Amino acid sequence: MVSAKLLAQSRQEASDRPRRSPMLSTRPYAVTVDPSGVGHFSSSGSAKPAKRPFVNTTEATTGPLAAVGTSEVAFLIGPHPRHIIGIASVSSGRIMSRIEFAKGSTGIAASPDGNMLYCVAAGDIWSVPRPPSGRGGEPRRIRAGNFVTVEPGGQSIIVEVQEPPNTRLIRVPLKAGVPSGPEQEIPLAGPLKVGYGIDPGAVRNGRLVAPGSTPTCYWPPAIFDLATGKSARIPLDYTTDFHHLSWTADGKVLAFVMGFRCSRWRFTPEKP
Repeated sequence: MVSAKLLAQSRQEASDRPRRSPMLSTRPYAVTVDPSGVGHFSSSGSAKPAKRPFVNTTEATTGPLAAVGTSEVAFLIGPHPRHIIGIASVSSGRIMSRIEFAKGSTGIAASPDGNMLYCVAAGDIWSVPRPPSGRGGEPRRIRAGNFVTVEPGGQSIIVEVQEPPNTRLIRVPLKAGVPSGPEQEIPLAGPLKVGYGIDPGAVRNGRLVAPGSTPTCYWPPAIFDLATGKSARIPLDYTTDFHHLSWTADGKVLAFVMGFRCSRWRFTPEKP
């Protein structure tokens, strides 16, 4: 027989105990998604901010999410697997556009003016126009890629291409959603590589914020200089697993993390 005694227990859950550093902060509210759908989380200072519905609809809503300009959010709406892209007003929750994209989407980004969406589908990046009618135009394939974000100004996108064991970042210049010049590979000089994916709003002042890769089982938050390819970890006084990061309008970093829990046990042999 073996008897066991619990020596210590540690638990860290992003939803139970929000952590902050000087570089991690929230806006007055965040739009996020969970199994119940897309919703607002207000930053009221409580440990468990209350979620309220974001979209004025009874239809199913889910991610991926992307800011569209400064006043709208793009998401998926409708039953799986026949999702379409919905765009709703942040202030009212009213659905402003419904855009058909038959290829499905595992990622969305938008131009600053909100007139062009960039969608990830089955390992390719597509541009999807959003004309004034609100109905999507003809999608156009840009290149292969796994994640996409739009650089400020909307004249180029950054595409992450996952080619295990390597990850590449490619800058694609665009005009009206169409490549307008030669691509540029951004060298990742280290010490970190991109650990998972890049998100909408992840580029500010030439710096990309994204999870960094490490030999451990978690991804730390990191900043990548897109001019030099050099990277640095965002210093924190705790350890957790960062999956999504983006810049806020005032230069802070908004992050989604996965908490973890662990226990230590001592096992002692006993006579039968």
